[in-house]
This record gives sequence, structure tokens and C-alpha cells, in this order.
Amino acid sequence: MSSLRFGTAGVRGVFGETIHASDFLKLALAVVMVTKGRSFVIGWDSRKTSALIGHCIMSVPQALGREAIVVGMVPTPVVAFTTRETKSAAGFSVTASHNTPEFAGMKVFGSDGMELQRDMERSIEDSFGRMEGISLKFDSKCYMSDGIKKYIEKLIDFFGHPARKLRVLIDCANGPGALITPVVLSRLGHEVITLNCQTSWRFPARNPEPTPLNLEDVSKIAKSLRPDVAFAHDGDADRLVLIGSSGEVLPHSVGSILLLQSLELNKGTVVLSENMSNAVEEVAVKMGLRVERAKIGKTFVNLRGNAILAMEPSKAAFRPWGYWEDGIFAAIAISKLVASRSSIINEVATNLKWKYSQIDVMSSVDIRQLREIVFKLLSKQKIARISELDGAKFILDDGSWIMVRKSGTEPKVRIYYESGKRFNMHSIAERVAAYARGG
Repeated sequence: MSSLRFGTAGVRGVFGETIHASDFLKLALAVVMVTKGRSFVIGWDSRKTSALIGHCIMSVPQALGREAIVVGMVPTPVVAFTTRETKSAAGFSVTASHNTPEFAGMKVFGSDGMELQRDMERSIEDSFGRMEGISLKFDSKCYMSDGIKKYIEKLIDFFGHPARKLRVLIDCANGPGALITPVVLSRLGHEVITLNCQTSWRFPARNPEPTPLNLEDVSKIAKSLRPDVAFAHDGDADRLVLIGSSGEVLPHSVGSILLLQSLELNKGTVVLSENMSNAVEEVAVKMGLRVERAKIGKTFVNLRGNAILAMEPSKAAFRPWGYWEDGIFAAIAISKLVASRSSIINEVATNLKWKYSQIDVMSSVDIRQLREIVFKLLSKQKIARISELDGAKFILDDGSWIMVRKSGTEPKVRIYYESGKRFNMHSIAERVAAYARGG
């Protein structure tokens, strides 16, 4: 049996080294056989490898007598949306999302547009590479679907027109978000300034992950042009990051709080990933919402229960719109809020009392070792609670915290931390990072 396993969001690896075209074909075959559905949606991002893989896996449902519904090069949210709208058994978004060009990957969505839950992933993993009982037919059809047009129309209908025209800057990271986000903003009447909105597999302007380092040039342009609001996507547009009027990349919590306020929720449950800022939880509670915590990459699972909104840093899924994480939806929601309250971004950013940061380290060190290191470094502090919901998270009595976990998409250790008024967690996080680099 193959060692291929689902990570935090689908499967991912360096193409030709840790993952191969044959792996994607076998994975698609396993999904078709396990779901036993009639039709399957296929779309891909702007990478050359994604187009190659996408065209290959089109043949899989057809070879088994099922239908392939092809949306072509589209953002990941469009694949999820089309899977739900066409009532297909599953949707394949061939994307490595925020990873650098050498990576290839695939996210798989269920019939309702939600990424697969762990029990279904296990069934697919167990079936990976097995050919027993498979009868090839090659007697089905392949349909081209205008998923982008349908997605745009439904998104505009969902929000309606804003209170006033904005000047909006949008950086789409040379990914397929460029095919939708600027179009929707323009159709809603905004003046749109586009950056990196020509799709390219090379990601020539910046790496697709919207980190402060990768957004340095975009930040300078935003500072010069001073738009009403500035957005940045990742490679497949399921993420959204905001840039302030003075050119600073705003903390993830600002975007999350703005999204919360734009949706005007006053009851129900919101699910936050374990690494989400305390600031977001505090605002949600103040709005009358109940807060639950969940693993990174799995917050959306609770949307099938009592939750109405699921959020991670730079990501969100809103149940009335869909079960998938959607950076395009978030951009339109936040722009509508800004159109009605011009000073809202500055108000939220200046009122933050929590200082949140993240350090990523290329490392194979065992998380259990890092847990012990953190525990020793905090020996003189009053630890209120240790959560092992996702990696290890140490919470001090003043609410400050530090969390360590393995990345589910890259060979990295991720260190998240947040400081309150009494304790600055930065020096502890740097020492943990130094240990991880040497480990």
C-alpha cells in the first residue's frame, strides 16, 4: 500500500520528487471508486504541473463510465462551488495553494463543497493504488462548465451593491483569483487597481504565500497609492490578507474581525482554529457568538453542525454561502463593510491589544521535543493551561500563549505566539525557533 496521505489540506509535494503524476491519477481513481458517484468536477490553478495533472485526471471518471465536469483554470473556491451546484460526487482542485512553484497538490471536495472529512480520507487512503474489481468502460462524457460565470453571478446576488464606490487594490499572486476578484469588484462599481493579475506558473512578482516578506513590494505600492482598501490573495484565492493605508501588512486578526462585523452576526457559533488570535475570540463573544476551537485545516467540519462561520488566519468559510474557505467572498464582504464605514479598518487595527506573530522553520524536529523545550522555557511563568488539540499550545495566566505544530503541507515547524500586556512571548518563540533549526 502507498504511503500517500492527506495533509492539512489535501495532498501536496514537490513534483517529480516527493509526489508524481501517477500519485494524482491513483488518488483520483480511489476517490471515484470510494464515492461511487456519477459526476466529478475538475479544476486547476495557474501552475504548469496543475494543468498537466488536471488534464490527466479528467480521464479517470470517464474511464470508469462516469462524467467529468471540467471548469479549467479557476480559483479553488470555484471548484467547491461547482461541485455543490452540479450535485457532483466530488470535486478535484489541482493546486499547491500558497506553496512555491516546484510544489504540486490537490484538494478534494465532497458533494456539498466541503473538503473531505477524516473518515472519508482514510477510506480513500486505504483504496489508493488498488485496482481489484475495476472495469474500464470509456463510455462516458466530458463537459466544459462555465463555473466562473455562475460563481460571479451568485456572489454578486449574495451581496448586492455597496453603499459607495471604493478605490480597491487587489494583488492576486499571478493565480486564478485574478479571473474573478477584480471582475466582481469592478462590477460592483469600485475603481480597481490590479497587481500580479496576469496568471503565471512562474509567480514572477512574488511567492504565492501572502506573508509580510512576500508582500514587501505590494506594501510599498499600497503606501504610495493609498487605496480605501488593499487585498492580497494566495495562489488559489482561498486566502485573503489586508494591507493598511500606510503600507503595513495588517495582522490576520484585523481581516477576521472585519469579516465578522461585515456579516452582522449576533447569535450562533463561530469556529476558530487553535492558532487564531485572542482578539478575534473577544470580538466574537462581544457580538453574542459562541466560540469553539478546532484544528488548523479542519475548522469547516463544524459547519455541518451548529456553527455558522469557521475561521483561520487569512481564511474563512461562511455556511450561508458555502462550506469552503473562500478569500474572494471575504474580499467582497470586507469591501462592502468599508464602503459603509470608511474608517473601520483603521479603528480595528489601532484598537488591537494583542500582538500576534508566527515563525516558520524548515525542520524535522519532533514536536514532542519542542513541547518539552517550551515547557522548560516557561518554567518561571504561570501556565494556566496546556492544549494539545493541535500540536501543543501553552497559555499563560494573562492570556499570552505560544503554540508549536508540524506543518501539514510543508516540511516545516510552525511557531505561533501572542503577547498580552504582562508578558512578551517573542524571546521565548525565538529560542524555540533556534532549537528547531538545530534539531
